[in-house]
Parts: sequence; structure tokens; C-alpha cells
Amino acid sequence: MKKNSVNIGFLNVIFLSILIISCNGIIQPSLPQRSWTQSILLATSTSGGNQQISCNESGTSFIIWEQSDGTRMNIWANRYSSGTGWGSSRLIESGSGTAANPQIAVDGSGNAIAVWQQSDGTRNNILANHYMTGTGWGTVTGIESRSYNNSYPQIAMNNMGNAVVVWQENSGNHPYTIWSTKYENGIGWSSISELISKPEYSNNPQVEIDNFGNAIAVWQNSSSRTDFISSNRYINNSGWGMAADVPGSGYGAYPQIASGNSDFAFIIWPRNTFGNYISASKYSLNTGWLTNMQIKIQNYFDVNTPQIAANRPGSAFAVWQEINDTEMNIWCNRYSPSSGWGTAELVETDPGNAEKPQVVLDDRGNAIVVWQQLNGARKEIRANRFTSGRGWDGAATIGAGVWGDMTDPKIAIDGEGNAIAVWSQNDASQYALWASRYRLASEN
Repeated sequence: MKKNSVNIGFLNVIFLSILIISCNGIIQPSLPQRSWTQSILLATSTSGGNQQISCNESGTSFIIWEQSDGTRMNIWANRYSSGTGWGSSRLIESGSGTAANPQIAVDGSGNAIAVWQQSDGTRNNILANHYMTGTGWGTVTGIESRSYNNSYPQIAMNNMGNAVVVWQENSGNHPYTIWSTKYENGIGWSSISELISKPEYSNNPQVEIDNFGNAIAVWQNSSSRTDFISSNRYINNSGWGMAADVPGSGYGAYPQIASGNSDFAFIIWPRNTFGNYISASKYSLNTGWLTNMQIKIQNYFDVNTPQIAANRPGSAFAVWQEINDTEMNIWCNRYSPSSGWGTAELVETDPGNAEKPQVVLDDRGNAIVVWQQLNGARKEIRANRFTSGRGWDGAATIGAGVWGDMTDPKIAIDGEGNAIAVWSQNDASQYALWASRYRLASEN
């Protein structure tokens, strides 16, 4: 049998373990020492993956993933509590059709909503299950009833327990459109709404919601003109407005969105106009979408898989993968409320292709980036932490593969800067789901 953890050795991820002497000569206390824990095995299966993770400010985290029963893919989940650790992995749906593309979000009280697409033999439906603290998982609910093929749901949830879900629909009569529904805590699911009425090909939706119940959705909109990034805003108690293209988003695709509070949201996307860019735009409650700007200089290499994180003070971190003539690298750019976007910089410099970056950001301005990287023999999971006022610590391996590639890392962070990373690992016979926690060295 395989061991239930991977020995990741002594990681050189120790932050300010010495005392800092300030300019006036007074000795200041050192910052808490933090490190990555030993990896934990959460699940094994003949196949699976597509894991997602969500965490609230107190550290309650949920992981959701696809797992095969030998016949079809099912949706499984596990819960982490800062007081008791990991629970037991469990199946959260019981349909007869293949389930895919799970997403999950958690509120401030530790309640969570999971959504996914599942086949009924004719089409894909969007389904949901609700986890209530003290009660556990409930009954699977269908959250749309249209007789069309629906897929790729995305969910955002606020601290009050209200959530919004978006997905793409293909009716067969016209291209994909974007639909949405909202969950109101204590009331339930609302009727569904179409976010765009143009007969165009709209896909890749993303969504954010604030603590007042207002939401903003973005997606890729393809037409005879070109590809644009479109958006729509939901006002609590009023509903969705009119969809509109984000200014300057021509030739854009695969948008990603992040919001730290009710006043703003950031989006980034890859853009191809005689060279590849990473572009960004900011939504302000008072002014709407601001003119987009290029946050990675023009080049003729491929740039893709962008991700973005934002915090409540208004900072943001964007990361992406760039493919040059010799290998793939991970790049980052930072947004400051006082000075805007900075200069793009490399997050890692080791040899070997680096792919699929993910980023999280706490309210103190500290960020963690994780990615998968080829070490010459197999793919590993690596991380780098940015400390506000000091910079990057340097890449560290948090999942050293001893029996197969480690891929598709995801990460979430709590209000104290503790984080959980989760990833897939496989060999010739099985798939496994592993996790590691970045936390105070004194914690279990």
C-alpha cells in the first residue's frame, strides 16, 4: 500500500524567524514562523481530478472533485476545519449520469454550496448540494429546468450565505448563451435569468458577489466582429442589467475575475493582436469599467491560463503561464491602489516547464503562487510566497512526486494568511488527491 503522506523534506519556506531591528534601534518582535505541512492523501480512485477548493476567513475549507466508480464520474467532497482537521471524503450526489466540472464556495459561517453539471442521458443539467454547519450535506437540487444542454457552472458566495451561479447553455438553435440563478440564505434558489440576449457565441463565464448581494459576471463573447469580453452586473433586489462589452477587450478570451469588496472588481484575459498580451481592466462602482491596460509587454510567445486574486484594501495579483522558445515559465504582476499595475516579473527560474499557476492574496498584501513544474523526471507542485514589504521568498517544492506526475494545483487562503493547496497525482494504476497546508509552525 502507498503511504498516506509524502515526505516533503525540510522546506526552505521560513519567514522572518529572526528578530527585526527597526531604524530607530528598537528591537521588534519577529513575524510568526510558517511552513508547508507534510502532504496528506485525501482520496484514491482509478481516475478522477478536476479538483476545486474554497476557504472562508476562519479557515473552514472545502475541496470538491470528480472521482470514478469504474462506470462513471461522481462528485466527491471533503471538509477541513481549523479545529479538527480533515473530515471523511464523501459522495455528494447519487445520479445515474456522468457528473463533471464541480465548483464550490463557502460562507462566513462554514456553510457551502457545490454545483456541477450532470447528464440525464439526454442533456447536461446544472445541479447543486448545500452543506449546512452542524447538519452536513443535504439533498441534490436541480437549479435550472430548461430543456437544453447546460455546462461549466461557476459559483460565488458571500459571508452572509447568499450565492450566485452562472453557466453556459447550448440550445441547439443558436450559439451558447449565459444564464444565472441566485441562492438567498433562508429562502432558496431564485428563477433563472439570461445575461445576454444577442445571438452570439458566449462562453467561459466567471462571477463574483459582494456581501451586499450585488454580483458581476464576465464571459467571452464571440461574434462576426471578433472576440470580446462582456459583462453584466446584478443589483440586489433589482436584478441583472444590460450586458455590455468591456472597453478595449477586443481579441480577448478566457476572462478571470476577482473582487475584494463591493466597490471594485478586476478582470484579466489573454489578448492576441499581432503579438500576445495579458490585459487587465478594473470595474469601479462609481465609474464602471475603466480603460484596459496591458500588464505584460508585447511579445511573440504564447501567454495563457491567467489567474487573479484581490483583497479588501484594493490590491491584486495576476499570474499566468508564458511559453517561450525553450520552456514554459510563470509570470506575475501586482496592482497597488496607489500606483496601479507594476512591471511583470518571473515567479520561478528553475529549469523545466512550469504550468497551471494559481494565486491567493491576503488582506495584508501577502500572496502565494502555486504551479506544477517538470523536474526532469516528473512533475512536482511548487510554491512561492510574496511578503508585503520584502518580496518573493523563492520557489519551494511542496509535493515531491515519488510515484507519478503531480498536476493541476489549486489553492485557497484564510483571513490569517494560512493556505491549503490541493493537487492530483497518478501512476499507471491509480489517481490520488493530495493536500498540504501552509500555516503557523506551532499549529497541528
